[in-house]
Amino acid sequence: MKKFSIILVLILISQMSLAETDKPAPVETAKATEVKQQHYEGQVKWLPGVNKDKFFSLIKDSVITDTKGHILLLHEQNSHPNAPEVVGPLRRLLPDFGWTTLSIEMPDNREPHLKSPADLPKIRQQRVSSGLTFLKQQDGEGSYVVAYGLGVQHALEYILNNSTPGIKGLVMISGYHKGKEFTEEQWKTIKSHRIPILDIYAKHDYPRVLQAVDARSKHYKPKAHPLYRQVEIIGANHAYRHFDEALAKVIRGWLHKLRVERGHIRTSDIKVRSQYI
Repeated sequence: MKKFSIILVLILISQMSLAETDKPAPVETAKATEVKQQHYEGQVKWLPGVNKDKFFSLIKDSVITDTKGHILLLHEQNSHPNAPEVVGPLRRLLPDFGWTTLSIEMPDNREPHLKSPADLPKIRQQRVSSGLTFLKQQDGEGSYVVAYGLGVQHALEYILNNSTPGIKGLVMISGYHKGKEFTEEQWKTIKSHRIPILDIYAKHDYPRVLQAVDARSKHYKPKAHPLYRQVEIIGANHAYRHFDEALAKVIRGWLHKLRVERGHIRTSDIKVRSQYI
């Protein structure tokens, strides 16, 4: 009986320890509550973060039986997984065409619980990894990543720092860089993974985005790198308001093309074509 009591106490202590650490940080709970108060589709999913702190994400499953795969969405800085600019509309629109979307919360330097801004890169990388791991558990395959604004830098940093990123394709929407630019050697490392990239930007985008797009074209030289493609959305600005469906169509067309090239679809089955692809 004494032995049983000791074991029971140890179990209770371990559960108390887990309850204290394996839970969302207060700021994450507040953000999730704010998003829940909005109109959103799908479900809230808590994922493991740094130091066992959980962070929230929004998942929306494909609404048709002809499922095509999974997409991880990374939002712009100072934003959230259900933002009305780009990520919110895309995470709702793409499931109508067979894609499951997971939009994750990315931290910024305004987070009150951060001990130092130097912690941010580690937290961001871990969250991208956690999102990709969760999606891979769903079907055993890699996922596609759609990143917007500064989220593009976070996606590229993840690719740069992982020998096997597990990303089947990357869609960059109005991407730009904050801080120190990638070196030529770092670009070589990123390109060595041979991940297909669709680089989308708006005709009336921010100057820093247009400068970044120009710099990427020099690094990739599209004619020499067939896996890289740039697309300009005529009439749009950085927020892409009123261009949600056009943006989704461009992405669907490119993803469809990749799946055909990889043998996931017969060319005779092609039904979706984008005027931009």
